[in-house]
Amino acid sequence: MKNIGVFTIIFIVFIVANVFLINEYVKAQEINIEVLIDGLDDVPNVGRIGESIKFEKHIEMWHHSGGYWSYEGIKIYDSELENNLTDEDALAKAIKGEFTFECDLDSELYERLIKIEDLKVVCSTTLKNPITDEYKTIYDIFYEKPSIELKNGKIYFKGKPKLNFFKGDRINFEYIIGDILDVQIPFVDPDYGMNLYAIWSRKSGGNKSVGLGGAWGYFNKDDPFATPNVPTIDEIKHLVNIPNIENYSHILDIPNIDKILERPIQELGAIAPSQIKDSSGHLVEGFKLVCGGKVYVSDECSVGSGTFKKGGAVGFRFDYPIVLTFYAPGNDLSANFEEIPSGAVKDSEVLVSVVVN
Repeated sequence: MKNIGVFTIIFIVFIVANVFLINEYVKAQEINIEVLIDGLDDVPNVGRIGESIKFEKHIEMWHHSGGYWSYEGIKIYDSELENNLTDEDALAKAIKGEFTFECDLDSELYERLIKIEDLKVVCSTTLKNPITDEYKTIYDIFYEKPSIELKNGKIYFKGKPKLNFFKGDRINFEYIIGDILDVQIPFVDPDYGMNLYAIWSRKSGGNKSVGLGGAWGYFNKDDPFATPNVPTIDEIKHLVNIPNIENYSHILDIPNIDKILERPIQELGAIAPSQIKDSSGHLVEGFKLVCGGKVYVSDECSVGSGTFKKGGAVGFRFDYPIVLTFYAPGNDLSANFEEIPSGAVKDSEVLVSVVVN
């Protein structure tokens, strides 16, 4: 009986000790992460860990002729926005308000980061002001300072993204296409993303209209009537050597042209608002576009199938290029040197004190 009592006491002590050790381990794993905004906050001069990581996320949503937006299973009716589709703040709030972007980290970097008790993460973006050529701050694409978490080999970036519309006076689809629409869909500011278009085949004869896929939009703030800057065959043959280039009538017919020019194929086959003929959504004739990964002739295509007039078949894509740089501020090893005495003689020994912080 006495042995049982001793054993019980030892067992209890063992359990308590393990609980204590586990708690200490958990505390050791807790990381205090301070988020700093590049261009606004003071960035550490020392203690940088590894290379900056860059990742780009985007938000995509579509407007339907039924009078609503769709985004990842969420429906936002125009009436909820008081039929003001240009209210970017109201739309941003309606689609959830806060998003979490996750990014896989290199295992070595992740292990280094989780061992740091006080981690500083500097947030920046690759977006630039086209006029000053200076980098924008993260507040240009997010409402508030984001939060950051490390777990499961990933970094989680949580923030409230902005939806940036073009705010030019009286510049809208009606102004550009010269026709009246029932619903005014705004343009995405091209510094932050693009409009998207759902392309359908035109009804001709007994053929039914068929969905062909999504196409990228092009919009020039300085010239709303401009079309995509796509080189012609004559222009490109002076830039690169392409065998039998004279056999092609359009650069989109050239195999791997996206890799040759180092530009996305969707960008080379994008659609400008001025290339939409009228409220029917039919495209003007004479150019080629890319939708659903294939090249089509505009003569056969339309934005939507009779739905463009009601605001259908038009989407938004907002891009969020994010750069994160990690710091583990160490001891300040800067030094202050005492001035050399004014009476010192050349080549003589002088005692100078150095204070290391």
